[in-house]
Amino acid sequence: MARKIGRGKKINNKSWFLRGIIIGGIVGTSLSLLDSKTRKQTLDTLSQVKENPAEVTDQVTEKVTEKVTSAAMKVQHVLEDTQEAYNNASSEKFE
Repeated sequence: MARKIGRGKKINNKSWFLRGIIIGGIVGTSLSLLDSKTRKQTLDTLSQVKENPAEVTDQVTEKVTEKVTSAAMKVQHVLEDTQEAYNNASSEKFE
């Protein structure tokens, strides 16, 4: 759905949503940088990325891989538990 703003310009809801996300990100980042500890940590991280981007990329890739693997294992356990509960409920129903 499109809305008219100002001199006949039309902006659809998706555009407003995206604009809101971008503005929110900018405001949130700006506010977080008011804290000196966060500002120092951000500057340290940026300088580390600037000095050795390949190492930082490898570290991030390793962490993401660990998290995805852990999440996949948890999902597998939940699926197994759900299947077992379903089988138990089905067998009790037919007994």
